[in-house]
Amino acid sequence: AEPLAAASELFNARNFVVLLGGAVIAVMVAGLIHLMLIPALNRIRRATEAVSAGHLDALIPETGRGDEIGRLAESVDALRLSYESRVDMLETRVATRTRDIEATQDITRYAASERDLEQMLSRVVDLIVERFDGIYHAQIFLLDDDQTSAVVRASTGEVGKQLLQRGHRLVVGSVSVIGQVVEQGRLILARDTSTSQVHRRNEFLPETRAELAIPLKVGDEVIGALDVQSKQSEVFNDDLIAVLQSMAEQIAIA
Repeated sequence: AEPLAAASELFNARNFVVLLGGAVIAVMVAGLIHLMLIPALNRIRRATEAVSAGHLDALIPETGRGDEIGRLAESVDALRLSYESRVDMLETRVATRTRDIEATQDITRYAASERDLEQMLSRVVDLIVERFDGIYHAQIFLLDDDQTSAVVRASTGEVGKQLLQRGHRLVVGSVSVIGQVVEQGRLILARDTSTSQVHRRNEFLPETRAELAIPLKVGDEVIGALDVQSKQSEVFNDDLIAVLQSMAEQIAIA
């Protein structure tokens, strides 16, 4: 009985020591995990909150680590960069839209106040080229008395002077952007002149890569067309088209 009691006492003591040692090790591991993970996660959380508050230049810490915390930080930083890029894009678009609207207001205000038709048309096309960066040539066509041809009445630059001197005209319904616009009474867009089936190359404007023509209408009657051209393909986006359409309506009324 005595050896058995001694063995039992020794066994219980050993268990106690093992359990105590395990508990100490667990506490130490938990402390190490806390020291390694929690501060890093808190720094990432604070940086994320700063980004959410609008501080897009906030630096995301811990991105240089090679563990899961580092990969988490890198993912958060990628989201920040994507968010920053989208905000910049939207701000640029709003600024461009505001500038275009202001330009349209200035041009239509001038068109409404100028009583001399030739002077009004000439100044309007010049203002369009001056105020819209992507447009390098603008012109206005009006239908002749027979309604069979669209005759250029205003055109920009030296090229415009030559076109006016030669009485440049395009037959209604001809295979050209202007010919189709005045026949159909709707805008025609050649996003890329190298592949367009309707764009008609003008030897005076060989640099044209995109062309947009908008009908000038009074009610349902087509009286001519506003034509704008760019050296860049795909330059006429929906926002710019909407602005130019609004301008064309005001020019037609004027």
